[in-house]
Amino acid sequence: MNATQKATMYKAIECHGRQLLAIFPRARNTDPVALCRALRRWEGQAHGCAEDYCNGTIDEAGWDSRSARIRASVNAYLGSDRVWANGDPRGYALKLDLQPGEELHRDWGGYGIIAPDFSDEG
Repeated sequence: MNATQKATMYKAIECHGRQLLAIFPRARNTDPVALCRALRRWEGQAHGCAEDYCNGTIDEAGWDSRSARIRASVNAYLGSDRVWANGDPRGYALKLDLQPGEELHRDWGGYGIIAPDFSDEG
């Protein structure tokens, strides 16, 4: 990744963080980049959990338990209860049903993506 691509990626991360802070004004971290970094860690955990469920490594009870713990952590961090976990490992795991006027990175279904990977941007 060259310097221009890095700058584009960091700009996208900061913009996404500011959009999250507009939706979640009670978030524990008000630094947009640090907020995104923390949420990416939870996204990785939730996505890994969805892969384990899909591959049969864990059963439905395991998925329910693990994803509930991750969702609870994310929602507590954001000061909300709106984030849900998608069990399909072909996409992002942590999502949000957006309300009118809320802007955020979206998937093809129109759901808000809590922690997208911007490393391919630019």
